[in-house]
Amino acid sequence: MTQPFEVEVDLDPTGHVTATRPMVKLPDELRQLVASTVITWQFQPFQKNGQPVAVTTWLRTRFHYFKQPRQSRVFKELLYVGNGPYIESRSMRFPHGFLSHGIDAIFVMQATVEPDGSIDHIRNIRSVTSLGKPASEQANDVAADIATWKARPVIADGAPIATRVTISRAFVVDDDFLMHFRVNFWDTEPFKPASDSPDQSFAPIQMPGTELATPSDALVVKNARQAPTE
Repeated sequence: MTQPFEVEVDLDPTGHVTATRPMVKLPDELRQLVASTVITWQFQPFQKNGQPVAVTTWLRTRFHYFKQPRQSRVFKELLYVGNGPYIESRSMRFPHGFLSHGIDAIFVMQATVEPDGSIDHIRNIRSVTSLGKPASEQANDVAADIATWKARPVIADGAPIATRVTISRAFVVDDDFLMHFRVNFWDTEPFKPASDSPDQSFAPIQMPGTELATPSDALVVKNARQAPTE
């Protein structure tokens, strides 16, 4: 498996892909693999006011490298992870007091990406720490950071629309903490501060993170190879 990345796509009212634009720079071979794979994916048509319409959204994908039995050649395929708005690069703070006390945490938040690209209605739907307790107070700090982010909203029938998303973030001091959770809790490298990083310093989060539309807002792909959830 590799780090997930987004591909901007245009879909016609029938759910067929008409254009692909990877959001990361790729070698020609991989760019061609993305284009030739995604163009074959068939999505459930997007409905607006009860009618199927054209839509622009961002697919979360990842490359899978594998070998066939008794072959030395390494094969590549593109896997589908999910879709939703594109959330721009951003930075976050390690939750207050966690770094100095060696506490790991995972936060799963739900939010709304508005048509103007702002992010609001942020709420903590799950938080867990290496102490085995929820971290409601620190979740407020995580929500405050998320509220400063900007996004590119999904475009339906030529107009931006609001979309609900799930955002997961892991703040890790000890790698063993991650072994107890499903991979799809973050789908990105967790924030691991340098040993001399002050407890409240801002540090870049590797992008992209897990910002996926919730099931009622997401487009459903019918024939793509999907990344395993654990």
